[in-house]
Amino acid sequence: MITPRAVDERPDGGPVAIGPYRLLRRLGTGGMGTVYLADRPGAAEGDPSRHVAVKIIHAHLAELPDFRRRFARETAAARRVPRFCSAEVLDVNMDGPSPYLVMEYIDGPTLSERVEPYGHAEPYGRAEPRPLRAAELERLAIEIAAALVAIHAAGVVHRDLSPRNVMLSAKGTRVIDFGIARPPDATTLLSQRIIGTPAYMAPEQARNERVGEAGDVHAWGAVLVYAASGEPPFLAASTPQTLLRIERDPPDHLDRLPRALRPLVEWAMDKHPENRPTAAELLSLLLAGGAGADPAPVDPAPVDVADQGATGGGYGWAGRSLDSTAVLPGPWWRRALDRARPPRHLGGPADDAARRGWLTVPLTALAAAVVTAAVAVPLTAALTTGLGSGGREDAGTRPSTTATPTATAPARPQFLGRPLTAFTAGVYEAAFSPDSGTLATASAEGTVRLWDLADPKRPTPLGQPITRHEDGSLRPGDGAALAAVFSPDGTTLAVAGDHGWCGLWDVTDRTRPVLLTDDLSGGQRDAIKAVAFDPGQNVLATAGADGTIRLWDLSDRMYPVPVRTLRGPKTGAVWTLAFSPDGATLATGGGDGAVRLWDVSHPRVSRLLAETPVRHTGDVRSVVFSPDGATVASAGSDGDIRLWDVRRPTSPTALGGPVRAAGGTGRTGAADHDSVLALSFSPDGGTLASGDRTGTVTLWDVTDRGRPHSRGQLIGHTGADPWVYSVAFSRDGATLASASHDHTVRLWRLR
Repeated sequence: MITPRAVDERPDGGPVAIGPYRLLRRLGTGGMGTVYLADRPGAAEGDPSRHVAVKIIHAHLAELPDFRRRFARETAAARRVPRFCSAEVLDVNMDGPSPYLVMEYIDGPTLSERVEPYGHAEPYGRAEPRPLRAAELERLAIEIAAALVAIHAAGVVHRDLSPRNVMLSAKGTRVIDFGIARPPDATTLLSQRIIGTPAYMAPEQARNERVGEAGDVHAWGAVLVYAASGEPPFLAASTPQTLLRIERDPPDHLDRLPRALRPLVEWAMDKHPENRPTAAELLSLLLAGGAGADPAPVDPAPVDVADQGATGGGYGWAGRSLDSTAVLPGPWWRRALDRARPPRHLGGPADDAARRGWLTVPLTALAAAVVTAAVAVPLTAALTTGLGSGGREDAGTRPSTTATPTATAPARPQFLGRPLTAFTAGVYEAAFSPDSGTLATASAEGTVRLWDLADPKRPTPLGQPITRHEDGSLRPGDGAALAAVFSPDGTTLAVAGDHGWCGLWDVTDRTRPVLLTDDLSGGQRDAIKAVAFDPGQNVLATAGADGTIRLWDLSDRMYPVPVRTLRGPKTGAVWTLAFSPDGATLATGGGDGAVRLWDVSHPRVSRLLAETPVRHTGDVRSVVFSPDGATVASAGSDGDIRLWDVRRPTSPTALGGPVRAAGGTGRTGAADHDSVLALSFSPDGGTLASGDRTGTVTLWDVTDRGRPHSRGQLIGHTGADPWVYSVAFSRDGATLASASHDHTVRLWRLR
């Protein structure tokens, strides 16, 4: 227990002890407190572990209850961070007038002391900086990235990663000083002012906005720029001017970075936090980025441990690898190396990397040791979240997932019984369950309904309608239900609609759906136009009226995790999206007429592959993949239906010219009567169904993808506005469902 006399003072006012710790000298002072080198109680003279670092918070801050709570949070945060990447917390005392924290003492310079050994205290101005060499920079990049992976996996955001908080010890790089670190959702009175080192802040931090893990990633890049150049990436005459530069200007001194590091640093320092990679993505790219690059042969010349400062560590770059066992200090590293195994490709734009010659980092023994021995649990958790079971094949030679389809021409289509007429407003979606035993419908009245199709001629409603409220009620202002899609295993239903409504329901018992989560809006308040499950079932994609595509990890369907936000059209909504059958590609269409293809084989590092070479002249309202994944069909308000060869998703090509539904005139604009609103491929890939604003469903023969032609039209939807919003084939292709603005859903027997 600390008493008011627990801190003994020197005559000059400086403390000589606190609690059982004898303070030897001051190591430094920060905004929160002062750090002292101290002796452990009872430690023998000459004991190499007798020294500790004691941080005592400033007296004027200790009087503030809010600051004490923040200090307690710092302690809890620091204790969650693995020892390998930071200073271990050994003791803490929150009682009395002088709370303190006792940490492992790390003997070594900070990065700022290494680069600027005399700081700005030289008699005749600033000392000449000593930037790190390429090999040292590469080692630093991996070790700080690995530390951030572990820190973020512990639920902590550092918020002040800077050269003075990076320690270069004999045991490796450590990230220290969690004095302003906090859980991502934490807010206090103290958060109302900007906290951090200005020159290394992210743009959102400079604006005093909420800072998350992406802010630490930005700082990772800024620290590397400093280490490479001896200068911060943003510098101006005053702090306000520096903050303004951070928001507006590209970082300085990027040309001082090694060629292979520069693209990663530029990506990490993107002005938009949602566009930056995660720390796990950075680390995976650093470790696996050598795939596709031809390593330069080099003799593995051993390096003396004593010369590490000059060589920068036991590995090289551009495919060269030195004898790491000669440079890694201590038995801990050696045991780690014994257990290390080269991991599979963990993610990232491999195709882009190979094409641009970006990333030429080999999987070095040192990096493997860091990952395998030190961050195995957090790194695995961070990198496997939302990732598919296999990587993408070469984009140009990706094999088809099914055989070439053989079309079965439909016989005379017929109504299957009476249309479903339980709706008081238009119906936007009709979707079959994977076994086609259930139909889900989403309507403008704000409900999602499930229908039993045991007798397709007499569909019967199952249970109560689903609404945005768990009790099934409808309330003024709820808006429309716009989408409803079953998961590939049929146990979960994703629903979406106006005002950011998006949730998951457990429909294992179709008569009693159970809400799993309604927190899939990603913070947006605009309508969510469409949703899609990837074939692997662990990722959900949502399309927003705000022009974004959001990817969610569904490993735990009660607690989905956002993994990536992609920017679609600069103006207008994303109306539609679809996963390829192998889950590696996502096609989207929106208000700018473009069809975009995204690499989502590793969702956390998803990125744009290509746009189709020709745009629609209006909104793209529907995109679908053929069952073999080789073709994307798109349609929109211009009345055109276009087919694209996407076997090379980086270079989609048109298959023939556009075809027109319902004899459209080709007029453009959202109100045109020939707009095509819905598409669906038959399971055998030989037929494409389209639904348009005239109320017509057209069946197209697409066995020759370059020359599609109409097989006939299904006429049944009527009224002033009979727009067909949705068409869907049953599993066997024998039944087609169409949903319309005329308040009905119709089932058609095709054979």
